[in-house]
Amino acid sequence: MHCERPASTTEAARADEGLKLALGGGFDLLLLDLILPGGSGWEILRTLRAARSELPIIVLTACVPRINASTGWNWSRRLCRKALQSA
Repeated sequence: MHCERPASTTEAARADEGLKLALGGGFDLLLLDLILPGGSGWEILRTLRAARSELPIIVLTACVPRINASTGWNWSRRLCRKALQSA
């Protein structure tokens, strides 16, 4: 696949900063971890789903959540597990 425009990235050091950026728009895709300084990735996910349901979000995390009926998410299509390396 060929893209006509070059890809660019934006990163945020804190959850609250990332949420503010994502809500501002201008992004085609969001890569999101669940464990973040300054807030919860879960809360970002809920807020963005309510405000920008069209935004594709890929959840990358080493913390695989316990899945139960209350989550309401089909994680088999939305969650990518990060590998952890031992030092």
